[in-house]
Amino acid sequence: MYRPSPVRFRWDRVDFEERCVYFEATKFGTGKAPLMGEMESALREQKAIRDESYPNCPYVFFWFDYRFDKNGEPIQRFDAFWRQAVTALGEKLKADGLEPIDLHFHDLRRSAHFQMRKAGIDSQTRRDIMGHESTSMDDRYTMIDDEALDDARRKMEVFQKDRGLLADDPASQLDRLRAEVQRLEAELNRR
Repeated sequence: MYRPSPVRFRWDRVDFEERCVYFEATKFGTGKAPLMGEMESALREQKAIRDESYPNCPYVFFWFDYRFDKNGEPIQRFDAFWRQAVTALGEKLKADGLEPIDLHFHDLRRSAHFQMRKAGIDSQTRRDIMGHESTSMDDRYTMIDDEALDDARRKMEVFQKDRGLLADDPASQLDRLRAEVQRLEAELNRR
């Protein structure tokens, strides 16, 4: 599904009463996403600045206080700001003795998807919010982390213990299995 560029995102697409944002209608219909986390407060702050200083500006992302020659005009590109932010983050990580990461703007979408999945939001709702038409895109965005692997391990242990497939004491379980094998072999030999 086509999503408009964030730089062209307009206030008429933000509905604070419903606590959601709407995306332009496409052949698949109108997209809608809830305001989550800090998004609502950040948008309300941005709107207060707009209402006070540039009430005729229809764009959510506009210049103010940084580029005085463009105040009130829509921001056309985020790439320079993004590079500056990633560079600053890399320097901070290095200063903290950590390895810098190669962060891309699109990683924000992957992060949002990951957090929705971890929060337990079902796949259909995630697809609608992300604008994915198919389960294959939802699958592509699904990242498995160490926590998910640990959770899978715990679930398998419970499953196996409940069915007697996993013992608290593996040595005694092996002894029981050996005894069962000997019993079955003896029974076969008697036939």
